Amino acid sequence: MNIMFIGIDFYPRQTPSDKNFWLSIVNEVKNKFQKIQIVSFVKKKSDTHIEVYDNIVFNYFKFLSFPSPYSLIGGFIARLIAFCLHIINIKRIIKQNGIEVVHFVDNFGIVMPLMKLLYRNVRITASLAAARPKDRMYDLLLRISYSYLDRIATFTECLKERLIAMGIDKDKIDVIRWAVKIIAKEGRNDHYQNKDKKVVLWTGFLTQVREEDFFLAMRIAKRLIMTTDKCKFIFCFKSHFFNTKYKKYESEGIEVQPNNISFNQIVNYSDIYFCPIKDQNKIIGPPLTWIEMMLHGKPIITTAVNGAKEIVKNRENGYICKDEGALIDSLLNLVVDSRCCKKMGQYAREFIKNSFNFEVSCQKYLKLWGAIHE
Repeated sequence: MNIMFIGIDFYPRQTPSDKNFWLSIVNEVKNKFQKIQIVSFVKKKSDTHIEVYDNIVFNYFKFLSFPSPYSLIGGFIARLIAFCLHIINIKRIIKQNGIEVVHFVDNFGIVMPLMKLLYRNVRITASLAAARPKDRMYDLLLRISYSYLDRIATFTECLKERLIAMGIDKDKIDVIRWAVKIIAKEGRNDHYQNKDKKVVLWTGFLTQVREEDFFLAMRIAKRLIMTTDKCKFIFCFKSHFFNTKYKKYESEGIEVQPNNISFNQIVNYSDIYFCPIKDQNKIIGPPLTWIEMMLHGKPIITTAVNGAKEIVKNRENGYICKDEGALIDSLLNLVVDSRCCKKMGQYAREFIKNSFNFEVSCQKYLKLWGAIHE
């Protein structure tokens, strides 16, 4: 059996993105397939080329920039243009390698049903990690994009319910969680030796986290620093999202994009993971980073956004807060109560190990693709 994955910025190495999950999946299941073709639309490479690793082939195609790539229309158009520019190459790869399943790891909108129309003998499947707030145009695009696929994997139950509510057949939707492999922690660094304060970590921008969420987190951080001197905040960005303008928000007790220390070491030194999401009407995955942080034993503090309850058990492995006052109270509680913080962190790690099992996710995807049967 041969399979193709289609995504954006999908590389054969670990990167600061949710493609780490898919890279782990591909490496785990590669022995189940004769050939694995990965079509990766990339922004940083100008040439079309391939990289081969045993039976895994990475095909890189240029992803042209487009105004407002995170807007509804801008994002859909950018991906449609990218696909259309390389449709002949994609067709050649499918034909020459006898591809039987195509799986979209990113939402390519109407490209996905177009693939189903062009390749009737190929199973077309896709994963959906998040959804914007309800909107007539957006829901129409979602319905068109996913209704005609053979199988769909969502990362949360509430996202599955959203698709069913808009008329997509529930029997073709599976809930398959994000998951991460348990890895050894990186050694400590002198940057934070002899710390006498709780370290609260925020990261962005994630798949579902935007600039407005950074400003909300920063506002809460400044209010908490004025309340207590027992904590400090660290704000870290993915390199391609960082802008030097964010440095101006640094102040006493608030550090932005620290230098001379790796992100993994910052994670090891942090005590609490802070990720409030302002728009609570959207549906989140939740972000893969949440799972990674909890696996490292960090309790999470977030807002009551749809999907959060499927990973954050309020007052057990973190807090789900309705407003800014509750965010401050929850942070303050973990900052001053070390025993509570440690207990929540331990529960967070055990919860992820038991409920977001990587091997279980692999088996579910193999069934979804038809590589194994019940």
